[in-house]
Amino acid sequence: MNMKTVRKRKVCRINGMKYNAELKIIIAKHNDGTENHFCLSDNRSHTKRNEEFKMTIRLAKEMRGN
Repeated sequence: MNMKTVRKRKVCRINGMKYNAELKIIIAKHNDGTENHFCLSDNRSHTKRNEEFKMTIRLAKEMRGN
């Protein structure tokens, strides 16, 4: 496991979500028991990938109502 995966897992855990590195998805669980899965793309650019990751975390938090 590389450090980028560790960092993404840590960020997701802080925000109450899970990160699956094999499938490249973020799993956000809601209080009512439902969960949303957000797929991340295979961008070659590191900056685009990081921006997409940040936007996805922000979107998941908004959908959850935080």
